[in-house]
Amino acid sequence: MGRAGRDNLPSTCVVFLCKSDIPVLEGFARGDTSSKESIELWLSEVMLKKEEDDGTINFNHFQQGKTYDMRVSQH
Repeated sequence: MGRAGRDNLPSTCVVFLCKSDIPVLEGFARGDTSSKESIELWLSEVMLKKEEDDGTINFNHFQQGKTYDMRVSQH
């Protein structure tokens, strides 16, 4: 994740977790969970977004956070 793909080369994301990680991750996920409707609308926007000439897809994360009731990451 992180910087993967910024060099236009293929990248692979591997997630390592164990059974004891699941409750902690669920807590993070549910603590700021958007409504089902917001998630569906966001997915629609993402899937319908047209690629730029260079093959990227650009979004305004600040605006998405407001529009789709998503917490904007401070990191």
